[in-house]
Amino acid sequence: MPAYSGLDAFHKADVREILSRDHVTKEEIEAILRIISAMLDEIPGEGILELEDAEDVLVQVVEKASTLLPLELSDYQIINFIDEWQEENEEDDNPKLDSLINEIFCDENVRTQIKRLLKKVKPKTLADAIGLT
Repeated sequence: MPAYSGLDAFHKADVREILSRDHVTKEEIEAILRIISAMLDEIPGEGILELEDAEDVLVQVVEKASTLLPLELSDYQIINFIDEWQEENEEDDNPKLDSLINEIFCDENVRTQIKRLLKKVKPKTLADAIGLT
């Protein structure tokens, strides 16, 4: 996202409004996941922690994503990044977020899909993180 920070993109895309809808499309959640990834990667003062309800936003994003399975490998990698970020940046893990992420990565269909995709691309970090290697 060269022209905007992730936070700028979050506001310009009106991510909160999209997440408040009953139905979110796969394209919308993929775009939101990329925005969230950019926000998690930004320096303090520009990223996800600038949102007062950052933890709630992450829960909403993962919750919406979990209703749209199967996802793309890159989406699973971002969900794993959310989990890693939470472990590194929060004093206490959010049990709801942990549960949602675990449900996604413990789902047999998701695990089978990731294994199949890994044969093509081999991104070790995701495979290692969810115990597939």
